[in-house]
Amino acid sequence: MLQDLGRETLAEFLMRTSRHQFPNDAGGGVESVAEPLAREVSGRLAYIGELNFLPGHRGRRADRLEPFMRIFQILTIQKWDVG
Repeated sequence: MLQDLGRETLAEFLMRTSRHQFPNDAGGGVESVAEPLAREVSGRLAYIGELNFLPGHRGRRADRLEPFMRIFQILTIQKWDVG
């Protein structure tokens, strides 16, 4: 997913949007973001998502997962001009 944050930092974006995405009785949302992400990440971002496999569920081809994700990241950067 391509997200253009403009002048908003990633920290501001996550704190603003997470309240609506993950509501709960305590109010939900991200309360803080670690440095240097909080102040340095902004502009055009490509969110690839999390892809986690438990070690026992990776199968015989587990050694292909990391190279696949690297290729996927490169294609994303080329298509959406992020970086």
